[in-house]
Amino acid sequence: MKDILKNNNLKITQGRLEVLNLLNNSEIPLSVEEIYNNISRKSCKSLTTAYRIINQLESADIVRKVLQKDGISYYEMSLTSHKHYIICSICGTVLPIDHCPIEPLEEKVEKETGYIITGHIIELNGICPNCRKEKDI
Repeated sequence: MKDILKNNNLKITQGRLEVLNLLNNSEIPLSVEEIYNNISRKSCKSLTTAYRIINQLESADIVRKVLQKDGISYYEMSLTSHKHYIICSICGTVLPIDHCPIEPLEEKVEKETGYIITGHIIELNGICPNCRKEKDI
C-alpha cells in the first residue's frame, strides 16, 4: 500500500494506509462512515478526516465510487478489476456480481460513436432471498 501512495505522490500516513488496507480486504464497497468506524482513532481522528482521505484517494484514482444508496456513496479499490453489485431494496444487503455483462455493449458503443469508454457504473436493485422468504414474496 505504501508503494501505491508513493507512486501517486501522496504522503504515506497511517490513516491512508488503514483506509487502503480496509478497502483492499473488503468483499463489498464501504461508505466513508463504515470506513471511519473500522479504523483507529489514532490514525483518523474525525469523520471529516476520513472524508478527506477518501477524496484524496479518489482524486488519485486509487479508489472509486461504485454505489450510491440512500444518498450515501460507497467506495472500493480502483486498482482491481471493477465489479457490479445487486442491493436488496428491503434489508440493504450488497452482493457482488461475478462478471461484467456490459463489456460487449461498450465495444459496440465505441464503434458506433467513436468514443473511448473509460468506465461505467451499474447498480441493480432487488429483493434478496431472505427478505423474499420473510415477506412471502
